[in-house]
Parts: sequence; structure tokens; C-alpha cells
Amino acid sequence: MDGYRHIATILGPVGLRGDVKLRPNNESPNWLGSLQDVCWRTPDGETHSLTVASMSEKKSNEVWVRFKGYSDRTSLENAGLVKGQLWVAESGMPPLGGDEFYMDQLPGMAVVTDLGDGDVKTIATVSEWLSSSGTDFLELETVQDVEGVQGEKGSSVKVVIPFSDVFFPSVNKELNHIMVSATARQFLEDSVNDAREIAEKKAQKKEARKKISQQRRSKRREKNKNKNNTEQMPS
Repeated sequence: MDGYRHIATILGPVGLRGDVKLRPNNESPNWLGSLQDVCWRTPDGETHSLTVASMSEKKSNEVWVRFKGYSDRTSLENAGLVKGQLWVAESGMPPLGGDEFYMDQLPGMAVVTDLGDGDVKTIATVSEWLSSSGTDFLELETVQDVEGVQGEKGSSVKVVIPFSDVFFPSVNKELNHIMVSATARQFLEDSVNDAREIAEKKAQKKEARKKISQQRRSKRREKNKNKNNTEQMPS
């Protein structure tokens, strides 16, 4: 959505009084309480304007909100306001600190590994940000194609890794890259090797089937040849 920023995911209604549980896309969601007008995007992609009546932080990654016009759980469920995303106009967003970022800014960033002495090597790109059950994940796509994967010419390999300091120790917005840990790098390398091994096995099976098919055709031709020779022999 151009001009808008995805700020939270709707996890569902809470209790009977019209509260909706959200998972913010920011580790410091206090500023969400200053919002009034937000945009609700349904799982089907429809958008609806909502006005915030109240908001309270329950945990570091959980916020409860009430919207004007929805006084109880039944009204929320009738409207389908139990799933989806909340977006807000970028003009209404507070300025970010130097090391802060929004999760939807990560797709497209380079994924790099530290070579020492300030040098880095790009090994993948962030293809998608995923969110499930209160946990963020990044889908990484290798920069080098693996021959035999998804086609004879090869294709990139995609790997999904939880977004945490264990796997991604730092994000550099200025350089537009994300540093991966040794653990994440090894996981990515293992996934590429696994994909290559699977592709090689598929290629071997394809070659074996091709040889079997050729042998069968050869036997049929030989059989037909012998049959024709027999029919042409003088009685």
C-alpha cells in the first residue's frame, strides 16, 4: 500500500468487551497509543478505515485496542475484524531512531556474512518477511542459482529463518544489508547443499528413466524387425 506502513497484525478478539489483540511490528509499541485513524487490511486484501478508541500495551509484543463502533466481541466477529493487518499513513508515523527500522523495510536487503577487516560478502537477499504465531521470519533467497533446482538451468534456493539476534545480529539501513551469524550462514549453506543433492538425485532418476525408455524402444524395434524378417522369409 503506497504511502502506508504496516504497523501491526491482528491476532483476534479478546474477551467480550470489544478488545482486539495486536502484535506490533515494533519492539517499542508505546507510540501506537497516539494513533487515531488506521487502515484495516483484511486477509482478502480489502481495506477499511478504523478509528482507535483506546489502546493499552499488555506485553512487549502484545497490544489490546478498541475501535469506535465496535462495542463487543459479537460486533467484531460480525464485521470479520478478527484477522488481518493494521496500516497507517507514513505521514502519521513517528521518526525512527538511528538503529530502528520497520520489518517491512527488510525485504530487498542484502544478506551478508562478515569476512573480517570490514569486508562482507553477499550470500542472499531477503525475499519476504513472514509472521506467524507471534514470531517473525525472514525468507532468504540465495544469490547464486543451484543447477538442477526447479529447472535445468538452475534456480535460487529459498530458506526461512526466524528473525532474532541469534541469526541476524545487526541491520544496517544505510548500507541496505543484514548481517547473518555463523549459525544462519551454516544453515543456509546446508540448505543449498541439500537442494543440490536433491536436484542431483532427481537428475539421476530422470537419466535412469530415460535409459529404460530407450532400452524398451530398442527392444520393440528389434522385435518388430525380427517379425518383419520372419514374414518375408519364403515358405
